[in-house]
Amino acid sequence: PVHESCLKGVDDLLTLGDFNEGALLHSIRTRFGKGEIYTSIGAPILVSVNPYQLIPDLYSSITERKYKNKHSGIGPHLFAVADAAYQNMLTDGHAQSII
Repeated sequence: PVHESCLKGVDDLLTLGDFNEGALLHSIRTRFGKGEIYTSIGAPILVSVNPYQLIPDLYSSITERKYKNKHSGIGPHLFAVADAAYQNMLTDGHAQSII
């Protein structure tokens, strides 16, 4: 039997009940079908699928404020990765890199 988390699409792929290639791809595909182009793999890794279309408010100032200084409880987003890197740079005093 397939674990339920593999069928619904999860924000963080590390929370999948069955961690295999098929489950990973299905979760990303399911999220993409709901207009959620970002999926995380743990805290430091963000997977993005190009939607080849404009997604309203994806990079708006409202969305940016939503992710500022909040790293849990909301879905994965590029703004969350950028803010975490910025906060780590301020806290630790070390340069950060986003690839």
